[in-house]
Amino acid sequence: MARFIDEYLSYLLARANHAVYMELDAEVRAVGLTSLEWRVLATLSDSPGCTIGELAAEVVTKQPTLTKLVQRMREAGWVQVADDTADNRRTQVSISSVGTTLVRPLLKRARDQEAALFSAWPTAQVTEFKAMLKRLRETPAATTIEAPAAGLSESPAPPTRASVAPKRKSPEKRAGKRPPKSAASATKTQHQSQN
Repeated sequence: MARFIDEYLSYLLARANHAVYMELDAEVRAVGLTSLEWRVLATLSDSPGCTIGELAAEVVTKQPTLTKLVQRMREAGWVQVADDTADNRRTQVSISSVGTTLVRPLLKRARDQEAALFSAWPTAQVTEFKAMLKRLRETPAATTIEAPAAGLSESPAPPTRASVAPKRKSPEKRAGKRPPKSAASATKTQHQSQN
């Protein structure tokens, strides 16, 4: 009998993502990019630009997270930000010439890696596989996801018990009394009073 995780779609997709991306990840980080910055630049590389909301959906992250990231990427010179000509309440993000130069070798490397990965697959099978993934991405459940899937997440590690446990008050403080001074502290206070 197959194990649950060997048949569970989310786990299979996460493992596939890990297997495909980990090799490229080292090269992405070598040029000073995080995986989310890479996804932003890759998304914008052949796009005339998109709003923050559209970009957040494409790179699979939350909009507030992306807003802060885009600001940092703008300061680095990788992207350009402008008011949307159709609605100046929205912001349009596009890739800059610096960002294009930075991401171009990574795009080529990603294409080469994909070609090697699918080298033993018939072309029709590769096309069908990608079409299935695209259909899955467009399902209602997939379009409402706000956080990255496993293997794509950049969220910080969950807090440890020590970081969330409330500080305990000493018995003296709970009783409304001042805790006794240590011997060193008492000696210091006595010396100061003598002076």
